Amino acid sequence: MKVYLKVFGFISVLSFVNVAQATVMTLDFSSSSSGSSYTETGMTITRLLGEDIKTTGGIWKLNEGTVNTPAVEDSYSFTTGGLFDFLSIDVVHSDSFDPIFWQGFRDNALIAELLFVENISPTASRLLNFTDFINLDRVVMTVGGGLSILGASAPTDPGFDKLRYQASALVVTSVPVSSTIGLMGLGLTLLWRGRYGRSTKLRA
Repeated sequence: MKVYLKVFGFISVLSFVNVAQATVMTLDFSSSSSGSSYTETGMTITRLLGEDIKTTGGIWKLNEGTVNTPAVEDSYSFTTGGLFDFLSIDVVHSDSFDPIFWQGFRDNALIAELLFVENISPTASRLLNFTDFINLDRVVMTVGGGLSILGASAPTDPGFDKLRYQASALVVTSVPVSSTIGLMGLGLTLLWRGRYGRSTKLRA
């Protein structure tokens, strides 16, 4: 009887839990725009602090401050309206004196963080992977204002391309009724086979 209860318990779980099929979505910033928010392939980037979001030529490029004018800190949030896995982004330009800080949140709790400090020339690019940014409802990117170099301030001017994310594979949804009926049929078949096998042994 315990075995049968375990079988039906397993079927009940399968009837209500469905692992979402993860499809990788890519923001390629192909649309030229300038504003406080940018939406592409289901993800919205919103300016929290600093410069507007400017995309052109397939690149999101920050360009705040000049060599002699201090740049302020820039901060942006990334949301989809649901839970998602933040996978990777191509950094097409960055300066080591402008650290890029990434934080992943779920229900306002900090889940993961990553600090990127590296010189990437405009003619090169670097694939940045976010290994632990899983099952989030918000990601925040903060770029530090240009630091003082030999008495002068440098601009904040990193560039990005090919932002990749996917709906979280941990999303729980209900299985269609037809699938539930099929699972129940399977459970009944296993129950019948178990009883049939036991009765056969007793007759033998």
